[in-house]
Amino acid sequence: MRSLRSLLFICVLFLSLTIISSPAYAQKEIKIGVLYPLSGALATIGRDLQRAAELTADIINNKTPGVDIPMAKWGGIPNLGGAKIKLIFVDIEESLTVVQIWQRGSYWMIRL
Repeated sequence: MRSLRSLLFICVLFLSLTIISSPAYAQKEIKIGVLYPLSGALATIGRDLQRAAELTADIINNKTPGVDIPMAKWGGIPNLGGAKIKLIFVDIEESLTVVQIWQRGSYWMIRL
């Protein structure tokens, strides 16, 4: 019984290491949904936040030698095989309640 458990443990360990380290399973793109007010009275703030998020994703996705932060040297996310970040922006109107924003965010998360 003990040798059977040991054999099973070794098989599971081997399979998990094979799957985790396989480049075929590496993601090429990480999709991140971003909820900002892109229209209405708060559109100016939302557009500024959108540009800041796009700049951050650009710094992470591409090696940026002039920027003195560790992420600028990555050229993607190193732990995920160099996967790139893709931001998907969704406009939230100022009239929405917190529950409606959460529901809309959940809808977009499912669609991603």
